[in-house]
Amino acid sequence: MKHFIKESAAGQRPDPSHFDRRILPELEGLYSALQPLLQAKRPFIYMGASDQGEGVSTVSWALAYYLAMREGEECLFVDGDIVQPTIRNTTGLPDHGLSEYLRGDVDFKLLPFATELTDLAAIHAGHLHQSFVKLAAEQADAFVSEATRYYRAVIFNGRAGFDKYVELWGRRADAVLLLASYRRTKREIMLQTLRGFKTAGIPVTGMVFNMREHPIPDFLYRRL
Repeated sequence: MKHFIKESAAGQRPDPSHFDRRILPELEGLYSALQPLLQAKRPFIYMGASDQGEGVSTVSWALAYYLAMREGEECLFVDGDIVQPTIRNTTGLPDHGLSEYLRGDVDFKLLPFATELTDLAAIHAGHLHQSFVKLAAEQADAFVSEATRYYRAVIFNGRAGFDKYVELWGRRADAVLLLASYRRTKREIMLQTLRGFKTAGIPVTGMVFNMREHPIPDFLYRRL
């Protein structure tokens, strides 16, 4: 099974050879579409999906790493689903994550950790899954401000569907990308998600179609 990012990339400067060659044209297309935004600012990019298991975490990782390669600066991946985190094993990682920050328990500078991919840092979802975070608007504003201050681009891996928590981050994003699985996404579920964004007045910047469903390599979660 080939992955979007090869294990040989660990500890190396970002390079095109680190990516599965089949995904490079798609990442280049995304990069080109995001060029006006990247030229204007240090963007906070929300990536979501209509349902679980559609590959949004994998694509988010790949895009963050690709942006780091093309921009020549460190980028940040945020595991934003506090209910069903992508990074579940946080052994050896910072004690606090996104949910603790939203509650005001920790400073931003204590959240990021290094991955084995040079120029790609990450923040895990944390260990608090209470609904209070849905209303943490001021903390969310502060998070976006600090993340974009320190990193060239921030890729926020959001939760599936549309609810108050998704709205919290969608309103603060410079771009909203929704991923659909070529094999799994049901049309009505996707339309329901799109209606949620439309009703909330949040524009969807673009759709990304995941033609291949690769799992995230375990090595991405190991510390340096």
